[in-house]
Amino acid sequence: MLSLILIFISAIYFPGVIVKTKALFSGRKGPGILQPWRDIIRLLKKGSVYST
Repeated sequence: MLSLILIFISAIYFPGVIVKTKALFSGRKGPGILQPWRDIIRLLKKGSVYST
């Protein structure tokens, strides 16, 4: 059970760590580790736009 929880926690941080590491190696600061999840939450809060 503990290993399953650790897998889910690492899956949350893994994309952010990859982006942060790429940015640091290219000499940039990069976004925060949780930025992909913030983007997902922001997109889920957006409403649909329909043309008239």
